[in-house]
Amino acid sequence: MLPIRPVRKLKSYEEHLDFYRYSTAAVIRRAQSPYAHMRRKAASFPYAKEADIEAAERFAVALAKVLAAAAVLRGIAEQLADPAASQALNRRAVDNGSPEAVHVKAEPGAPLGAYTLEIRRLAVAQISRTAFFAPDAPTTVRRGMNRLVLATRQENKELQWLAGEGMSHKAALTWLRNSINTASDRVRASMEKDSDTGRIRLVLEAAATGADGAFFLQDLEGNMASATGLTIKDQPASDAQYRVNGGDWTFASENRLTLPALGLHLQLLASTAKPAVFTVAPDWAHIREKLAQLNAALDGLGEHLAQSADYLNPRFQRELSRIREPFPREDELEDLGHLAEVTALLTGEHGLIPGLLKLIAEMESVPAEDLLNRDNSRYKRYANYLASREWYSQLPHQGLLLNRFW
Repeated sequence: MLPIRPVRKLKSYEEHLDFYRYSTAAVIRRAQSPYAHMRRKAASFPYAKEADIEAAERFAVALAKVLAAAAVLRGIAEQLADPAASQALNRRAVDNGSPEAVHVKAEPGAPLGAYTLEIRRLAVAQISRTAFFAPDAPTTVRRGMNRLVLATRQENKELQWLAGEGMSHKAALTWLRNSINTASDRVRASMEKDSDTGRIRLVLEAAATGADGAFFLQDLEGNMASATGLTIKDQPASDAQYRVNGGDWTFASENRLTLPALGLHLQLLASTAKPAVFTVAPDWAHIREKLAQLNAALDGLGEHLAQSADYLNPRFQRELSRIREPFPREDELEDLGHLAEVTALLTGEHGLIPGLLKLIAEMESVPAEDLLNRDNSRYKRYANYLASREWYSQLPHQGLLLNRFW
């Protein structure tokens, strides 16, 4: 489909033609046979002998194809025009030498270079477990009222339970599990069963890693916490501890880290005996992909200009070749090796992108007549044809270009 902008430019040739002065039936006949209609009108016009409808179509088709290809190229070039905003030039790839210790993702524009990462310990969540109990055996929790507090750094929740005579361990642990899960979303309680013995126990785990997720249970009345063993921390909460490039040790409550100054996202996986090493580099695969699209669009415009050399001003083809000549194709980028060189060739003062955008802006802004090859022997007849457009249009109602491209 032809972009709207070139169509509008070409349709400017017919601005003086009043399509609506004809009846609906006449418009339909004209749509069915535009050439016959134009020739009938041309017969009574002084320029009729000079008019060349076939040449007019060829000039117009060549112009439309070139402007359409230029619009495609402009869209791709504008994405690369600003190095600071270009996702292609700023995209990063990470070569991780220690994938077992850390996962690394680099944001667009992250500083390039090699990094070391030392991980002294990971952030862990507190876990507390009761002893294993026979589910149907009588509980050792004291009969009567039992009150205990579930305390975290953010809140304290009091739990109450009236233990009856002959209450089983399963009933006591089930009540405690349900009460904790209802009272707080900072601690998760679940029941575990030993597959060999059938015994059960209660497991409490902090919802968040790090010291901020620590909790404890304390009896206020009765012996629910102490009798079940929940006052013991099987795995105390702790923060992660790490440092980058030999800097100061840093503490974090989570193992998923964001380092804004470095544009890095880290997922700590294991402590390290020796520093983990990773490198942030330009994403050459992505850059080559984007430049391949740019080169394909350049090839498309160059091909249309070459095919239309007889009809369009040859200056634009020469100018396109001059702008493109110093820039390598995407498969030659590794010979440069440095992002700064590629960026300079693309967006520098005399780079490919500024030159292309300037050339395309000229092609899209000048009158369409200035794009034509006036040395063509048929140009005079075409020009006379344009002068007679009040009687028959270069773009009739269902015209040459719209039928062909729209």
